[in-house]
This record gives sequence, C-alpha cells and structure tokens, in this order.
Amino acid sequence: QFRLLKAMRDEGAIGQNIQLNEMKQLMQEQTELGVSSALVKGGAALRKTKGVGTAVKFMEKTYQLGDDYWKVVGALGEKARYGAAMRKAGLDIDNLDDAMQQAMKTAGLVQRTSSIAGTDFGNMLATDLIKQTMPTYSMVPEAIKALRRIPVMGNFISFPAEIIRTTGNIVNRSLKELSFKVDDVFIDSLLASKKKAGKNISREAAAQEAKAFARQVRGIGAERLSGYVAMAAVAPKGIQNASHDILGITEAEEDLLGKSAPPWS
Repeated sequence: QFRLLKAMRDEGAIGQNIQLNEMKQLMQEQTELGVSSALVKGGAALRKTKGVGTAVKFMEKTYQLGDDYWKVVGALGEKARYGAAMRKAGLDIDNLDDAMQQAMKTAGLVQRTSSIAGTDFGNMLATDLIKQTMPTYSMVPEAIKALRRIPVMGNFISFPAEIIRTTGNIVNRSLKELSFKVDDVFIDSLLASKKKAGKNISREAAAQEAKAFARQVRGIGAERLSGYVAMAAVAPKGIQNASHDILGITEAEEDLLGKSAPPWS
C-alpha cells in the first residue's frame, strides 16, 4: 500500500482536489487591489499565526483527504481486480516481464509500460485508471482552466469539465474491456513469459490461460459499466423518491415548486 500511495503522489493522482486547487488558483490570480488582495494577504498572515495557522492547515489537509481517500480506495480496487485477472493466467501484476507489459499495451489495456517517476507496472496501471475515471485537477487542460477568467463562465469551470472527461473515459474503458479478446500476439507473449519463468507449457495451455484472463477483463468491464449506470440513472431516481417520502411531497408538487424557481436556478 505504501508503494501505491507513493506512486499516486508521484504520478499526480492525489493532492488534486478540484475545488481546493481551483480556489488556490483563483487566489493566485487576484489583482493587486481590492477584496481579493486583502483576502490573500489576510490568509497568508493567518497561516503564519501560531495555533490558528496550524488549525487552518489541518482543515485544508482534512478537506483534501476526503478526495484522496476515495482515490486510494479506487486504486486499490483497480489493482486488486486486474491482479486477480492476471492470476487466472498464472501472472503476477507486480512482476510482469517486458513482453507481457507490451502485450497489455498493444491490447489497449494500459496506456504505457514505463514511467519517468519510476513507478512499477502494477501501481502505474491502477494510478492511470484512477486519473482517467476520477476528477483530477492536473488533468484539466490549461484552456479549460483559463475559461474561469471569463465572467459569464463562472469560477469553478474545472469540475464540470472533469465530469465530462471522466464520464466519457468510464464508458469508453467499459466498452473496451467488454469487447476484449486475446489475439495470437498476446498468446505468444504469454507463452514466452512462461518459458522465461521456467514454466514449459504448450501453446494450447497458454491460449486457455489467456482466454481465462480475457473473461476476467470482460467481467471488469461489465462491473464498471453497471456501476456507472447505477450511479448515473438508478441512484438519482432512488434519492428523489426517498426525498419525496421523507418530505411528504409528490412529484406534481415538486414540479410546481420548480415553476416558482427563478429562471437561473
């Protein structure tokens, strides 16, 4: 777990809370005069104050932890799922040779096989999946960040932009996993990896292990897609119905309340 945490930090997956980083950027872009300048100067002085400054830093880290916690949980889950899938083929996610890593990349299951941060393959796979499927400030393009300078766009444009990006990635990744099939290149790479490890098996046996791995990957894709559908469609309706029961209102009454709301709501 420590190696995974280090990998997530080095690869820019944690410490990337959207709202917190957006607020910091907004403060850095403040003008020399006015309320924003006073807030920045006051905040800087407050952070240096003994006792109060410690409390402010603690609250900031606690807020950040709420985001990082779920990313770490997600990364552990991704690594566990792919680790279990690879064990079906007699492979160890933490000890894949170069040939199998390249085969995974060729198959479209990973984006890269090496990292300038020195992250090992298994942790890199999990970290990249989290960066693809969970809002991460470092993944927001500079052009999108710059939109917050346009008054009519609003200050916190990065979060909805990340929701759009991650939603597309979740669906795309799910469909890619659901349609995953091993080819001759993958089977040959698996066979070569087995022989390199001193395990002499036939090509037919290697093909069976590769197909077992493919079934596991398709299962991961089905789980990912069903989870997204439940979150995007089923959960909101369930929350709405529960709210109606708790508050004692009907859907027709909610519609009437909506009509009385201001046009920008």
